[in-house]
Amino acid sequence: MERTALADDDGVVGRYDPYERDGYRYADLFDREPGVSVERAAAAVLARFGGMRIAADEPLGRSLMERGGRLLRHAHLMSHDLRERPGWQEPDGYRLIDVDRPAADLLDTYRAAFPLGHVDFRDEPPEVTLNDLESHLGGREFGPLLHGSGLAVAPDGTVAGAILIGVLPGDPPLNGPWVIELFRHPSHRGTGRPLLDRALALVPVDVLGLIVSEGNPARWVYEDAGFRVVSTRLVVQLER
Repeated sequence: MERTALADDDGVVGRYDPYERDGYRYADLFDREPGVSVERAAAAVLARFGGMRIAADEPLGRSLMERGGRLLRHAHLMSHDLRERPGWQEPDGYRLIDVDRPAADLLDTYRAAFPLGHVDFRDEPPEVTLNDLESHLGGREFGPLLHGSGLAVAPDGTVAGAILIGVLPGDPPLNGPWVIELFRHPSHRGTGRPLLDRALALVPVDVLGLIVSEGNPARWVYEDAGFRVVSTRLVVQLER
């Protein structure tokens, strides 16, 4: 997929993927052209992208923050080459099944998984989170869920955790098949890794990506499962 170019008077400065979400415009996965300095890229970005959000490499992101940008997320893009598939087992007392519940059945578990103080806490009303989950399950943003998406169901029948896999437009490892969400309720420890192992065994793709925030301990789970960091990004809200 051809990427959008950002240029100044001296030529192309970098390339990015434009998109809009929740009323915000993004310059996603901005990559500087070879030989382009941080200073030149920052000047071009600020001249063109005022008021937008940009996912920049770490040096560029920090330069933009020094110039008034606000850090929204420090994240690592990870990728897994699935030439070897792990085995998986259901945790004692739980069932691992395909996604067969409405988004409302996942909502409480999702919100409990990212409480106040968690690096991925989202300060938003439940109806906004529910809309996002409905979008994921309905395939409105990332297409139909891929096989390997699943739920961990507790003995009382409630959803203890979930993994949702879709597709980001573009090619791996920065796009393509993607773990959209992986979460579990804090009271159901030991269900996240089995959900991930099941997904890696069943998903019908050769490469699978995900993104994890700096400071999220789940990163070490992903690395232990075979994911490797391919890019680190700072998502910065630019001043208007």
